[in-house]
Amino acid sequence: MSDTLASRIGQMINAEKWTRADLSEYTISSFQTFDEMLKEIFSNDIQDEAQEICEEHLQTSRDSVIGLYLAGIIALKKRIVDDSNLVVLTNMFDDSEKWNIVEFLCQKILEYGENKFALRTLADIYGSKDDHERRYEMLERLIEVDLEDADAVRRLAAKREQDGDLDGAIAYYKKALHRYINRRQFSQVRRMWEKVIEFQSEDLEGLLQILYTIRHAEHRQRWQDTMRTLCELQEECQKWLDTLPELAKKLQQVCALDLDKLKNIEFPGGLSPE
Repeated sequence: MSDTLASRIGQMINAEKWTRADLSEYTISSFQTFDEMLKEIFSNDIQDEAQEICEEHLQTSRDSVIGLYLAGIIALKKRIVDDSNLVVLTNMFDDSEKWNIVEFLCQKILEYGENKFALRTLADIYGSKDDHERRYEMLERLIEVDLEDADAVRRLAAKREQDGDLDGAIAYYKKALHRYINRRQFSQVRRMWEKVIEFQSEDLEGLLQILYTIRHAEHRQRWQDTMRTLCELQEECQKWLDTLPELAKKLQQVCALDLDKLKNIEFPGGLSPE
């Protein structure tokens, strides 16, 4: 049975090679047929042989839909951390604007675990369809597996703000700010910083802690600009002088001092610029 099945795989791949089927000819049903073959492959325990056949074929026919799909799913099933075949395949159909197949392939990838590429691609697809609920669901999942993606966090923050969930918006704006700091995207750092100030200006201690984080990443001028922004805001928030007089006084000192002398200031509450 295994020899016969392996032979069928080879025949199917060769048929694709000689007929040169256009991507427009593939449908969801085509991939469901491939899935039935995959069931046979795994039930007969010939996944290694099948993968070898596909990979050998891909060396000369890199755009083989059958080869990419079978080899890609077998790799995921074997828990091999390599989604390159399915990424290539998905991008092929993306370039051909076969969105239904792109969605199918991404959902198939996600059956085997969270995947940054699949989640980001689905978020883009649902966004183009104005399916905002599913788009933000994908973004929520994406930021849990891609800890560097700041743009997705920023979009989620804006959505929470739009929905009136200010606590959620603040939490996401702070998360986005720290990710932009790590990526050294300082124009976005500034925008997120202004959002945090807008919604949480009374948390002076927390704002200062963020400033120290920025200082480690930014060059001197941007740090000074950011401090001046907080200083300007402080003039409008006299309640800080009433509720946190010592901290407000230190803030005024920091804004006026040469940054090289900042390390000599002792801040209350365990804060430190270093």
